[in-house]
Amino acid sequence: MSWDHHRADGGFGLDGSRADWIRPMHMEAFTTALRFGLVPRVEAFSSVETVRLAADEEIRVGIGGANLGTRVELWASALPLSSLTAEVAYQLPIGTNVPSTTRAEAPTGAELAVGTGASQFLPALRFRTQLGALRLETGVVGNVSLPTRVGSSGDRTDWGDGFGLDGTGLVQIGPVAIATTVFAMRWGDDRVNGVRVPSAGWQIDMSGGAVVSVNRSVDLVVAWRPTLMGRPTAFAGAAHLSPTHGPRHHLGVVFRW
Repeated sequence: MSWDHHRADGGFGLDGSRADWIRPMHMEAFTTALRFGLVPRVEAFSSVETVRLAADEEIRVGIGGANLGTRVELWASALPLSSLTAEVAYQLPIGTNVPSTTRAEAPTGAELAVGTGASQFLPALRFRTQLGALRLETGVVGNVSLPTRVGSSGDRTDWGDGFGLDGTGLVQIGPVAIATTVFAMRWGDDRVNGVRVPSAGWQIDMSGGAVVSVNRSVDLVVAWRPTLMGRPTAFAGAAHLSPTHGPRHHLGVVFRW
């Protein structure tokens, strides 16, 4: 389970540059995730995220995303300890999404988007290797969204698909592991009722933090997650839907049994 706090100070323009708001939006996100083995080299996982957004003295709460997925180990090596895995997740078509055209100023509470409301498929192919105390992981990731009816207007919206890369480096120092992750995805344009909305662009995120092993069963995770570049979208809301800049902090607890 994990908790994220984000103070959004603005969005991004057509060229990926920062677009500051006159007042911030605050996000609190609580995520519960579960993973378990099915058979050797195959595991299933699921997660559900509850999001609370506050802006303009209004608050919106809803399910930001609920995912079901499976992960398969395609190849493994003992020397060095390495693996290649494939995974695919399905995001359920839930979540509150209210389109917003606010750009020059901060969005109001009535305009905030908690989820896309669309079915999404999230495939990934990842390679991991362990070199002593150093662990490296890189992956090819995608995000494919199916058209959906959004908001009270009933507009048929097809959110832009994404394709990108991520990479993580982790160094173990006793019970503490220092980790850094870079995520870059290229998004396509959104379409509303078949009409293209200029919103394509790169999203680049970073994450830096530490994992502290309390014992064999419990880890604590702390991280700072800034967005360096984003794309313009037709709505404003949770950071994973509409990239925003500003400080974002992550705190998590991992239980193993």
